[in-house]
Amino acid sequence: MDKENSRQFNLFLDTEQDNKIFIKYSYSEDLCRVKEFVLIYFTRRYDEFVEVVKYDCSEKERLHVHYFWGNSKHKEYLDREISIDTMLFIMDKLVENWRKYLLKFNESKVFI
Repeated sequence: MDKENSRQFNLFLDTEQDNKIFIKYSYSEDLCRVKEFVLIYFTRRYDEFVEVVKYDCSEKERLHVHYFWGNSKHKEYLDREISIDTMLFIMDKLVENWRKYLLKFNESKVFI
């Protein structure tokens, strides 16, 4: 992503700040469209953040989601355009469903 035309931030989901969504996106020079973005839901494990769900897309690869639970990573392509509306829709979906994703993640992992 082009540093000049990109922004990034974290959205914490709980008061303990153990769960967050990292959002990074780049936009066109004329500011009229989002060119690419990534949204990652992280949870804290042993003082470090680990990925639970990751949505990303670019001009080279269409929108897809990675689920980091179970025996292996699962990647699924989505039929949505690259746009600010899609990015905001995904952000809302992550905010609404992060507890469900965390439960699936915790059920599939062994933490010692």
